[in-house]
Amino acid sequence: MNLIMKEVDRLFRQMFIEHEDLCQNPVTGGWFDKDLDSVATQKQIACRALLAREWLLQNGPPDAPPLPLHDYEIQAMKRGGNVRYMFGYYAQSVCGLDYKVEKHPSFDDYARGVMALESAPWFFKEDEELHKRFPPHPLSGLNPSTLSWKPPEERAKVGDPRYSSRAN
Repeated sequence: MNLIMKEVDRLFRQMFIEHEDLCQNPVTGGWFDKDLDSVATQKQIACRALLAREWLLQNGPPDAPPLPLHDYEIQAMKRGGNVRYMFGYYAQSVCGLDYKVEKHPSFDDYARGVMALESAPWFFKEDEELHKRFPPHPLSGLNPSTLSWKPPEERAKVGDPRYSSRAN
């Protein structure tokens, strides 16, 4: 963690040299005003994102690319083949949990949940490779509109019916 914190500090120092007020988190790409928003919070988010990337390299599928952290990286991931595209959605979902990847379903469970949705994108549904690798299995908490997952305690807070307990 010390090395990650040092790298984040270095990236933020460089960013402050180049920007005055409105800044972009150099790791995640999130925008903030350094006079109004907590820089410490932005650094914590950056550290969590880098730790999530490392965690997934150790615990994720052996053929998975590094977890994209910046919105540009996530969007670029969605321009690859369908497995890469699925991984882009997974990264977007992990990002929505503030990079708490250890609380998120595994990539395999997530992909199987997406494949179980009636409203899954057609290019996922028609891909035989995806069907073989990720046999459909409903995933409670998966939003069929955004393909993002939320844990039960967060779903209960917002009371959002789109996060169903069954495949839609």
